[in-house]
Amino acid sequence: MKYHFLSLLLIFQFLDLSEEKKGVRMVIEEMSFLFSVSQGHFERCAATIRTPMLAPAIPFNETQNINISDCDHGKLTFNVRYPRYPPDPKVASVVDVSFASFNIDNPPTCSIPWNYTYRYPTERSYSSLPGCFIKVVQPAFDFYVEHSFFFKIHDWKGHFETTIVPE
Repeated sequence: MKYHFLSLLLIFQFLDLSEEKKGVRMVIEEMSFLFSVSQGHFERCAATIRTPMLAPAIPFNETQNINISDCDHGKLTFNVRYPRYPPDPKVASVVDVSFASFNIDNPPTCSIPWNYTYRYPTERSYSSLPGCFIKVVQPAFDFYVEHSFFFKIHDWKGHFETTIVPE
């Protein structure tokens, strides 16, 4: 009886090892963002726009220039990545957003953890749109200028695909 149990255990373990684990992920074809800019204490410029639908991972020279009222302009790019480690059931993907601002030397970049849905706001002041925020302080002559950038996922178009998950 003891040997039968061990042989069954080995067979089940072998079947489990040989079976491929499959996962499902969304492939993003296009995405639009709500994009807000707030500039410094001196200029007092704040504006929000909704971008057109943009394709992910397009190089800077192929994207269109985005104007944020009279506050700023530049090229916005994003890339969707699918982190495996550490596994987090609340985060299916991460959207890295970057804006080549006319007013800033290095493009501000931030990452949005995302599970392909809108969020349920837990507080009255929270947004249902997943997003990220970055503040950049840049020296200008004898003072510093503060720039704030808000990126929120507004809309997306994509399809689900089955993938093989490595162990």
